[in-house]
Amino acid sequence: MLLAFVAATAGAAAAVPAPAGAAQGVSAWQLGDGIAAKLDPTWRPRFGAYDGDAGIAIRTNAMMLELFARAARAQHTGPARADDRAIRLVELLTQPPVLVWRTTTTRVPSQFPHTPAFAASYTSTPERAPLHPSADAIVARALAEAWQSRSQLGLDAAHRALIARAVGAVAGGAFYARGRRAENQINWNADVLMADAEINGRRGALDRYRHQLIWFARSFERPQHRGGSASATSGGTFHYWLPAPPDAPVNRVGAAEYANLVRSALGWYGEARRRGMAPLPAWALHRLARWSQQVLMGTWTHAGYLNWDTGLGVKRKHLRQYWGFALDAMVRGSRPGAIGGDATNRGFARSVAARGAELFARTAWNGTGGLPGPTSFGAVNGFPEATGNDATAPLRFAIAELERREVLADVSPLRPGLVASHDSTAGRLAITTPAYNTAIIRSGPGSEGGLEPTRLFDGLQRPLAPLSADAFVGPSPGVRLLKGEGRVLADTQPGTGHGLPVTSALTVAPQRTNRTDRYASYAATGRTAKQGARITVAHRFSQRTISTRYALHPGTATRFVERLPIWGGAATVRVLAGATDDLRRTRGPLRLELVTPESARMVATFGGLPSTAQLRITATAPNGRASEGTRTLTIVGSTRGLRTLTRTLAIRPAS
Repeated sequence: MLLAFVAATAGAAAAVPAPAGAAQGVSAWQLGDGIAAKLDPTWRPRFGAYDGDAGIAIRTNAMMLELFARAARAQHTGPARADDRAIRLVELLTQPPVLVWRTTTTRVPSQFPHTPAFAASYTSTPERAPLHPSADAIVARALAEAWQSRSQLGLDAAHRALIARAVGAVAGGAFYARGRRAENQINWNADVLMADAEINGRRGALDRYRHQLIWFARSFERPQHRGGSASATSGGTFHYWLPAPPDAPVNRVGAAEYANLVRSALGWYGEARRRGMAPLPAWALHRLARWSQQVLMGTWTHAGYLNWDTGLGVKRKHLRQYWGFALDAMVRGSRPGAIGGDATNRGFARSVAARGAELFARTAWNGTGGLPGPTSFGAVNGFPEATGNDATAPLRFAIAELERREVLADVSPLRPGLVASHDSTAGRLAITTPAYNTAIIRSGPGSEGGLEPTRLFDGLQRPLAPLSADAFVGPSPGVRLLKGEGRVLADTQPGTGHGLPVTSALTVAPQRTNRTDRYASYAATGRTAKQGARITVAHRFSQRTISTRYALHPGTATRFVERLPIWGGAATVRVLAGATDDLRRTRGPLRLELVTPESARMVATFGGLPSTAQLRITATAPNGRASEGTRTLTIVGSTRGLRTLTRTLAIRPAS
């Protein structure tokens, strides 16, 4: 059997009900009909294509063909059904200038010259069109959907021949026939080759798909370039750029969005076997199944959003179209017969996908009104050159929702309790529960991190804290030891731009090291120290709380500072115990209720504070880490006689 999703302890948590008030998803055609109606004015009969501000976007037109094909197959009646336009789009995508027979382009990071190919952008000079296997995959996938719906669409023999010729030519070209790929991104190859297998029935396409899977499984064990990286760590972290070493910024914390894209290749395995492909060796199946689970449960939250870390930074993180691409890929990687596709993993995928579509409709675009901006949470868009088409994200979410209903209909949705994913190499611990999600990342040169949650969201993916935590460029949760007024000796979340040593990663129980699984609760510890000052941190995660104990060894430090930032300059802070309403410290634990402007809420309890500690709340202006600003609780006091501090964050159920 492939790797099963089993509890690591006898007390593993059972599935739990959804938070009270959580939305139950979107209707099947809500987003599809909405985007079809929205793009209707941009249809250009002269070209048989949708036109936009930047011209004819090939990917947009391919996704519209996929949407129309699915609508025809479902006998849907609504704006997403347009058989006549689907036929015109088949003509557009199967002939020059989209189908490129000759190229004069050269290899650069964003281009992979090969022919035949589908152009990545529409141009009157196809020999100079940018080429990338991602464009091949999106077009081939759309043509395969049209092929499946050929009777319902009314495709005649000539149009069927156009599809078969175009897909067969690209799949049979040197790029795919000789086992090449874009680094380790075998997903593009899988989509093209499986489209060829379906449309043209070529056994060779199945053999080449199998070759890519075996290559990828082997690439986990050894770098493909001297001084470079293997494809993934033992904890499942996906390395995006293989020529760079594992500790390079682009690889250090992996790329969650691309991990999901590549995982989609594993979803074709059952279909390929049904078409006659030989099975993979047992070692490859085991390795790929384990990685599949690590990606599925280590990079997603219960709320349907990526538990998002990426070495590509603002070039990808919080970009809605990449969230959509990843969600869609997560669904496709969970097809029946997928590698690692047992009922539990697929049940989790079904739940995440449904909530992802609902989250997109609730926070970005519900099928009406203006199309969404490029990022979630008001985050910085660091990739404007690739995110200018505001139809991309709605289209991808619309298709992902239809796919979810098709390929995951045979399993029941599963919402496990606490899911934890640990990677000792990347220094990453990701936690998701129905009530909250977070991650802790080891600090490194030029990057955020430490021993504290680097972000914190509630069960509806509403931010409770800034999108990233770096104490030296803004507020972050944590404890700091200082000598005198300003010399920092130790900090549990040092971040970047400081003279402190890189914080060691959190450690977990040996049986949980480099595992992704579900648990009743989860514990992790770590330590940071300099010049005799030391802080040992012990976290315990449960389904609704994060409890932290700080063991302090001040050395020459004379003061401590404890910080807790809250999302939103308009957040409210209400004292429940341990201080007066004007923040004068009294006795006993300090207990506060914290509510963000979006009504996400938690109760923070601080223990061990001296009665002489000073409390204050400061505001920061909106920035790239908190688009609505923050309100930060700061607690300052003497270290004299102080050895232990505690903090408990109880996240209230989403409503």
